[in-house]
Amino acid sequence: SISAHIHFLQLFCTYNFHWLGVEWAELWDPLQSLGWRWEYVTFRKFGGLGKACFLPPWVDKKEISLDMECQKDKDYFEDQESVQGYVRKLANPSFRKDELARLSEKHLEPVEVLPNTTENNDESREHNNRRLSSRRLGQEGVWGSRGSFIYEVFLQDLREALARFHITDVMGFDPGAGRAPLTPHEHCGHCGRTHAKDRARKHCAACGAELAGGGVDYGAMTDALTWAYLFRELGLDDGRLLTQLVRLLPETRRYRSHTALGRDFYKLQCYYLTHFLYVCSDWGQYTLRKELFAEEFEFIVSNMKQCIKMDDPELVGEFVQCLRILEVRDGAAAAAASPPPPPREALREGVAYLVDAERRRGGRGAFLPRDKTAYERYHAAYCGAIGLLDHRTPLPRRRGAGAAPPSCFLPPPTLPPTPCRGGVEDQRAASSGQQG
Repeated sequence: SISAHIHFLQLFCTYNFHWLGVEWAELWDPLQSLGWRWEYVTFRKFGGLGKACFLPPWVDKKEISLDMECQKDKDYFEDQESVQGYVRKLANPSFRKDELARLSEKHLEPVEVLPNTTENNDESREHNNRRLSSRRLGQEGVWGSRGSFIYEVFLQDLREALARFHITDVMGFDPGAGRAPLTPHEHCGHCGRTHAKDRARKHCAACGAELAGGGVDYGAMTDALTWAYLFRELGLDDGRLLTQLVRLLPETRRYRSHTALGRDFYKLQCYYLTHFLYVCSDWGQYTLRKELFAEEFEFIVSNMKQCIKMDDPELVGEFVQCLRILEVRDGAAAAAASPPPPPREALREGVAYLVDAERRRGGRGAFLPRDKTAYERYHAAYCGAIGLLDHRTPLPRRRGAGAAPPSCFLPPPTLPPTPCRGGVEDQRAASSGQQG
């Protein structure tokens, strides 16, 4: 949902801007304001984590009056032109000052006067330590009087909130149980419709496809990978969650084809695959060895045409980036080969599709039609951009035992890195049939 990505953007910027020593309160507050409006619509879907960590304390206290107010905000922000107009207004310093004052008066608790902590002096650190020991959760913000972000206070908020809930409240399942979450039978793998009130149904009422649940819930696995990676980066977890998720690989790596899964389940499986590679490479910061990721490498190479056929720039962009993470290059030396090897051919086809898709939509970053939602167009533009990035210098490899990625826990590869027509699981079935 858009609320989840707003929060992920906030946390990502919080972590990175802290180390850069940048004061960005003017950027955070508009994001927080927009996030609050969407939070109220979706906070019940987030369970304990969303309500404890991200929702401000005024939700429960003012729920009755907030219902009417947030409904108006929801109607206002569902109009994409209104969102763009609001963002344009925020560029005006006087409007931004008045807007932030209004939001602070309505939704924020007053904060005490704190020194600027970005200078990292002893006085600031001592003051923050005293504040951490005396503050109560939810009564003070993480901003000083000069707009400086207090990183330690923010982490303490998360630690205290997470300690109140079980891991299933955060991720929807327990990774330590040793079993991957499964899709419900009543959910259609082709169109995504759920028949919760008619669980005895065998075919989808919308598209007529057969309802065959019980497979790996790749949507839940993708969310779990992202949260586990983020908690590790923020120092909230020592890597135990990632280790537990990696132990589920023998079950989650049984990748299947589009025909076997249906469009909706197939896309969720692809997103899990790409995000698994992102987590292992620190979101593309390092390259990965193909030998350790034979299943993922083979699936991407053999399914690039399928994603292009689906006209899905998001999946194609992520597939292209993952091929580069797996050290597939398309330079001058690669161009001399005729015909090109399948991995390089898949890379070229993906890049050519992204360029053509952008031109067909009529502008830079326009990978989807304008009738799509703001979030869908944003995510498509982001995926298209990362797919078109040209890595002129090879990405570095990780060095040193202290910086080992989750890939160090991977089991040995079970398949040679050769292309196939369908998914890895389909190839296994075909091989078994030939042997029989």
